[in-house]
Amino acid sequence: MITHLNASVLIPVYEETFLIAKHRERLSGKVRMVIPDYEQILVAHDKARWLAIADRLGIPRPKSYTIDEVTGRHLCACLCRTRRRMGISRGSWPI
Repeated sequence: MITHLNASVLIPVYEETFLIAKHRERLSGKVRMVIPDYEQILVAHDKARWLAIADRLGIPRPKSYTIDEVTGRHLCACLCRTRRRMGISRGSWPI
């Protein structure tokens, strides 16, 4: 596809970023890529690793709990939904 499109730069923006970063050496001779290393992506998408880095660097952050830490406590899941405007939902967010 890259060859067919005659693309010179590949900028992935969604979940395909994981796959492309993991196999970047297969594409590196065909196209330039604007993408972090696979390991950097994993760190950015792993909350536990991200929080450990913030703690190590002294960056303030909200308190966070793992499921193991809250076992036995009453847990509640909520969904916040915006009002519809002209029949179009603005979205739903789990809380």
